[in-house]
Amino acid sequence: MTSQCVRYLQSHNYTPTKARVDSCYAGGHFSSSMDKGIAYQACRFGLEATDVSHSDAVAACDYAQTSQ
Repeated sequence: MTSQCVRYLQSHNYTPTKARVDSCYAGGHFSSSMDKGIAYQACRFGLEATDVSHSDAVAACDYAQTSQ
């Protein structure tokens, strides 16, 4: 879920920029197991491109997908 991903980032002192929120949104929206992997990668790479650390991006994107 986008909001859980964004909250995780905020709790680790990352400002919720549009690019980060968009990455969280991408990670949480998919329609099949094949899409899930693509969405996860889009989320992770998108967050890392905004200077989110790898480990924080992985955790945030996990949160993005928990509601699916």
